[in-house]
Order: sequence, then C-alpha cells, then structure tokens
Amino acid sequence: VKPLSMAQILVEVSTQYEAAKGIAFLEGKCREYKGVNEASALLKTVIAHMHVVASQYDKAKEILSEVQTVLDTAIGIDPSVYSAFYRVLSIYHKNQVRAGEFYRAGLLYLAYTPVEGLSLQVRRDLARDLGIAGLVAEDVYWLGELLSHTLITSLEKDQEIKWLVELMHTVNSGKIEEWQQLKTRYAQQIS
Repeated sequence: VKPLSMAQILVEVSTQYEAAKGIAFLEGKCREYKGVNEASALLKTVIAHMHVVASQYDKAKEILSEVQTVLDTAIGIDPSVYSAFYRVLSIYHKNQVRAGEFYRAGLLYLAYTPVEGLSLQVRRDLARDLGIAGLVAEDVYWLGELLSHTLITSLEKDQEIKWLVELMHTVNSGKIEEWQQLKTRYAQQIS
C-alpha cells in the first residue's frame, strides 16, 4: 500500500477514538512514516485539526508550521494533502478570528479542492464565511479571486447567499452609492 493511501486509512481509523487517544494514535503512526513527506504531512495535519477542535491553538500552530515547511520544500506532494492542510489552516484562523488569514487559507483550500465534491451546505457555509471574511478583513482589498471561483459562481442564484454575493460585487467594484443602498436593503442579513 502506498504510504499516502495508508495514511488516509489511518486518518479514518483515528476517528473512532476520542481526541486525546486519536492524537496519540496518529503521533505513533507519524513516527512510522518519518521521512515520507506526503503521509507524515497528512497525519500531522489531522493531528493539528484535533488540537484546533480541542482549542489547543498553540500546539496546532506549531504542527501547522511544521507541515507548512514540508509542503513549501517538498516536490510532488499530492493535492489532497494540500487540500487537507489548507482546510485545517483556514479552520484554525477562523477560530482565532483572523479574517484575512482565514480568507487567504480558504482560497488556497479551494485551489486544491474540487468544489463538486463538497455538499451544497458545505459550499454555502464556505462561500458565506469567505465572503464575510473578505468584506471585514482589514488587509483584503480585492475579492475578484473569490468572486470568479466556481464556489461563488455556482451559488450566485442561491437565495441564502445571493445578498452576500451582491455585496461582494459592489465592494469589489468600489461603487459607494450602491453599497449604501445595499446596506439598507440587506440590513437584516448583515446584522
């Protein structure tokens, strides 16, 4: 069995454990796959996710930094590993209420993740969260990449996020008068 395939199986096995035991299980398996970039990066990413879920953000940040170094230096890593990493990184930043970092990690997650494989509710939630993050982040000045992504274009007619897409288009184009009108029209959704 390829190491990455085995790591994916081990990730599924770890879900049967409560958090501390799941972390211990995967840490043991990481030692077995030391030096196998794809497998260890995936296993460490899942361990980081477990730490995020347990609100152990310092430990999660440390592990995510290790994985980031591996992903930045290794060649030929499977896109599914990048997808998992950026998913967890975006969740980490969302939980830390870092809108700009969440937005950027979310866009990278989308770059490695086929949107068609996500459920409609996950797509709606992700589109809503990324849209709001893009609007409120102090260091995000352009929403074009998100607006042109299939995640948004596939949901533009969806009534649950149509208002947000309209706001993003208006902000992205810099139409201040239209923004003022939309703020009034969508005051309930914005609040």
